Amino acid sequence: ALRQVLTPENFARVQPGNVGIEVNNIVGGVASQSLGVGWHFAPPGTHIYEYPVFTRTYTWTASSTEQSAIDESFNFQDKNGLSLKADVAVSYHVDPVRASILFQRYRTDMDQIIAGPLRNAIRNAIVERAAQLGVEDIYGPHKSELIATAQRRVQVFFAPVVLQVEQIYWAGNIGVPPQVLEQINAKIANEQAALAAQANVATANANAD
Repeated sequence: ALRQVLTPENFARVQPGNVGIEVNNIVGGVASQSLGVGWHFAPPGTHIYEYPVFTRTYTWTASSTEQSAIDESFNFQDKNGLSLKADVAVSYHVDPVRASILFQRYRTDMDQIIAGPLRNAIRNAIVERAAQLGVEDIYGPHKSELIATAQRRVQVFFAPVVLQVEQIYWAGNIGVPPQVLEQINAKIANEQAALAAQANVATANANAD
C-alpha cells in the first residue's frame, strides 16, 4: 500500500497574535473557520494566510529609517490647492472569527492590504476633508477634526470586511511650505499681541477705577 510521507513543507505555522486562513489554490476554496496559533497540516496546493487579531500599528512616514526605506508620507491639498504633507499612523486588528471575509474580499496578505486598500482609503478620506478647509484651519483648529473625520469614514468602509480600524492619527506635524508657515506664525503672534494689549488696557482701566 502507498503511504503519504509528511515533510515540513506539509505544515504551516500560525504565529501568536494571529489567526490563519486556509486557502486551496487549486480549486480556489477558502475555509470559513479560522485556524488558531500553532502548526497546521497544509497539503500541496494549500496556503495559510495570517491576519493579526491583536492591535498592530503601521506608520506611513517620510523617514527612511522607519517601517519603509521609501517616503510613504501622505500628500494632500487644502481648499486653495496648497500642497501639504504628513506622516500618518493607523492601529488595527482583524475579527478572529470572521477573518476569512477579509481574504475573500482582497485575496492577499495583511502587508498588501496595508500598502493598498487601507492606505488608499485613509488617503482618500484625508484628501476629501482637507479640500474643504484652508491651511490655517488644517494646521490649527481643525487639525484634530480632520483626522477624526477620516478615521470615522475609514472605519465605516472596512467594517463589512471585519478589519477593525481602531485609530488613525498624525504621526508628527503637518508639513506646510516654509513661507506659509511663517505667515501663520506671524498671524498667531499678532493675535496674541493684540490679546495681550487688550488685557493691559482692561487692567489699566480697572486700576484707574
